[in-house]
Amino acid sequence: MALPLIKAVGLVRKTIQAAACTDIACASCEMCSYHLGLESLDLLPPFKDIYICDCNRTYNWQCLLKTNCYNVNEQEAIDTHDTWACPAIVNLNENEKREWTFQSLKRELVKVSWNPIWEPEELQNTCESFKHQSTKSISRHQT
Repeated sequence: MALPLIKAVGLVRKTIQAAACTDIACASCEMCSYHLGLESLDLLPPFKDIYICDCNRTYNWQCLLKTNCYNVNEQEAIDTHDTWACPAIVNLNENEKREWTFQSLKRELVKVSWNPIWEPEELQNTCESFKHQSTKSISRHQT
C-alpha cells in the first residue's frame, strides 16, 4: 500500500470519499484490466463492448464469454434490456445483490485528494532554470 510512502513525504489527506468504478473515466475490465473496448474500431468512449453491471463493475464482452457465464446469443438480449448480472453477483438473490452493491460503493474504491505542499524557499536556487525566475512570475502563471 502506498499510503505510508505518501505520508512520509509530508502529504496530508484533504478528503476521502467512496467511488464507484463508473465514477472513474478509465474504469477497466475486472478480468483483463484493459480500460478500452476490445471490439471497438476507435479509441473513443463509450465502448459498445464494455458492460457495466448494477454492482458498478465493468467487463469487456470477450472476457465475459471466456467465463462461460454468458454466450454470444445472450448479448443482444442484454443490449436490448440493459439488465444483466456480472459473475460476481449472478448467483445472489436481490437482497444480497443490494448489499454487494452497497459494500462495493462504500469500500472498494476511494477517491482521495491531498492538501498541496510547497518546497522550501531555499530550494528555489538549486535548479539553474529557477535562478532567473522570481516567485512572482511563477505565481502569475499559475493564476
